[in-house]
Amino acid sequence: MINPSVFDPHELYGKIKASTGELKDGIITKILRSCYESKLRDSLTYPVWIVFDGPMQNGWVAEGVNSLFDKDCTVTLHNCDKVSVGQEVRVSTYPLPSIIKK
Repeated sequence: MINPSVFDPHELYGKIKASTGELKDGIITKILRSCYESKLRDSLTYPVWIVFDGPMQNGWVAEGVNSLFDKDCTVTLHNCDKVSVGQEVRVSTYPLPSIIKK
């Protein structure tokens, strides 16, 4: 369970290091990468729930999470990496108008 309102957006979604250009994963991206890697190894045998217990800032963090509700369940990170988690990851969010529409 994650309360996104207590974290800086970079802590949640990651930040590109200016010196190297590499993405330093945030909390959400670490979870998603771990699920993706487990999926590739066929070791993800149960659904993983990510529960956001609080309002999310509008903008790129909310949009990144919102993309998990799309058909392909893929998140595009700041460095343009795409992490596809499929139906193995389920997300529960504090209501956002853009998510409620989906």
